[in-house]
Amino acid sequence: MLGLITHARINVIQILSAIRVTSLEPPRQTAKFHEAPTTQMNPSLKELYELIEKFWYRRLTLFLILVLAVTSYVPLYSSLNLNLPLTALIGSIFFIIVLITLIWRLTTRVPQTPKNSVGFIVALSSEDKKAYEQIAIDFVDKIRELISQGDYIYPFYFIELPRYYSKQIKTPSDALEFLKRARGHFLIYGKVRVRRISGKPHHVLNLRTLVRHLPVPLEISKEFSKEIGSVIPTSNISIEMDNELEEFDITSEWVSVAARYVIGVAALISRDFTYARTLFESIWEEKQRLANDVAAIKIIKNRIGPRLVETYLGLIYLIEREWERSAKVLVSDKLEEYLNRLAEVAPDNYQVRTTRAFWTFVLKRDVHAAKAEIERCRNNRDTTWRFSDAFLSAYGGDLSNAEKQYKAIGERHAGMEVPFQVEGFIVWILEKEPEKAQLYYCLGLINWMIKGDKESAKKDFQTFLENTKATDYPEQHTRANSYIRAEPERKKRKRVT
Repeated sequence: MLGLITHARINVIQILSAIRVTSLEPPRQTAKFHEAPTTQMNPSLKELYELIEKFWYRRLTLFLILVLAVTSYVPLYSSLNLNLPLTALIGSIFFIIVLITLIWRLTTRVPQTPKNSVGFIVALSSEDKKAYEQIAIDFVDKIRELISQGDYIYPFYFIELPRYYSKQIKTPSDALEFLKRARGHFLIYGKVRVRRISGKPHHVLNLRTLVRHLPVPLEISKEFSKEIGSVIPTSNISIEMDNELEEFDITSEWVSVAARYVIGVAALISRDFTYARTLFESIWEEKQRLANDVAAIKIIKNRIGPRLVETYLGLIYLIEREWERSAKVLVSDKLEEYLNRLAEVAPDNYQVRTTRAFWTFVLKRDVHAAKAEIERCRNNRDTTWRFSDAFLSAYGGDLSNAEKQYKAIGERHAGMEVPFQVEGFIVWILEKEPEKAQLYYCLGLINWMIKGDKESAKKDFQTFLENTKATDYPEQHTRANSYIRAEPERKKRKRVT
């Protein structure tokens, strides 16, 4: 999910993630969710630590440390009376400079997401240090806890940027720069303020987000931006301090669900259907217990079904492509699982029914079950179901209904992709089951009525006549002969004057 960037304004309550994490800020570092033991720090040492932390990331600090180290080392070296050449002193000074610089760079660099992980970056800043610490403990840590509750193909890696870097992110360009430096996929950044609202102190959260995904057409990218905006409110989040723990819990759950949903959509448009499935299914399983009093959660609950359908159809599409490349040999054992999941999630979806009908026939040759799926599609104006109904009828020997459906298609069908696919499928069936010679009549009708290829149609009708008995299909034999004897349409010559 790397590449294009989609930017959206966000309310902290609705971020986008479900993440397996490792924290970055030294005071609260974790690794794979194993918390470091907490210890009480002496107040004076704590003040010293905070002072060092405040200035440690500045290049000036490195310069001053180097100057202090060198000016302290030279007198010490001289007092040892080692009687070594000057080059030894210069070499040892150089070693000290390199060592200190290396340590400084390692402790101040922007943390990075490991390979095969999804980086979830949080960069919060605050005008009030106490407010920042409170948010970090009650809100960020709660998000960390929630996003750890899942088993995903790509583990989420949680990064909380040090405040020094968080304060530097003021524009979308700044945010993009840090997202790239951290090799992340999702970034939340913004400010935490303390304000009095109706006479009571509140934490006010105003955040923005960036999501990375593979390059996609501009129109899809715009739709994705709308998707983010629909599940992430643009207004500030105000959390009353007297009731902040409960509100942070609600907000954090909202964040976890919204995060998984949006990252799932990013995976979906990047065609990583397997990863999208793990995220969407985690939400689907929680759907019943999720609160309905949060607007964004209601939106996600309404959309998670259609998103899962798109995901399963995408996975089936990949199987179908592999099936076609391998000379129609099924190489996946997941197909029936996806088909069953489609039936559970959206049993009345038109595309689900046509897909299930196709594969029910291919896998089991169960014409009755496939027809049952198609019967429920009759009110749809799309013509795809008619191709399926015509084929299944013809396969079962009912050429009259097949011809009826092809005539209906010929009057309204636009585009040649589906007819060519159907023709190729019928040819494959005839190769596997040559006894189903009545299907040549279908090929003739497709070429005559839909593709307009009457020469090929006549060949198909002739093959039909040669391989079937007139007593089995008397009406179709008569019509096939009529099609064969039909004179080709002649173009009228323009008179030259």
